[in-house]
Amino acid sequence: MRKWKSYRTSTEKTEPYPRSSHHEKSPPVTHTAGVVLPFGFAIIFGAVTAVLIVTAIIVSGLAVSGAEQRANYHSETEEGRHARLKMAAVFFCAALPSAGCLLITLL
Repeated sequence: MRKWKSYRTSTEKTEPYPRSSHHEKSPPVTHTAGVVLPFGFAIIFGAVTAVLIVTAIIVSGLAVSGAEQRANYHSETEEGRHARLKMAAVFFCAALPSAGCLLITLL
């Protein structure tokens, strides 16, 4: 088996992370994200919240008229209804953290 040669001497001091001249002058993360993404965090959180809530409404069946809702109620099984409403609740609960971040961003 080959032994690997160490290139460090025992007198060298090592740092856990190499330092560079631009280390102290790096831009903040929000500035970097603003350069990469041309829109603010409020738009991101708002879009994610809107998509998740609209998905929850569509999955739950609330976006149909009363006659269609009544027909769907009588044509599906109780297990299917519970599964559909549980999935809608999951989408709605997934929208809550994003909605909270949206409120924090806007305030």
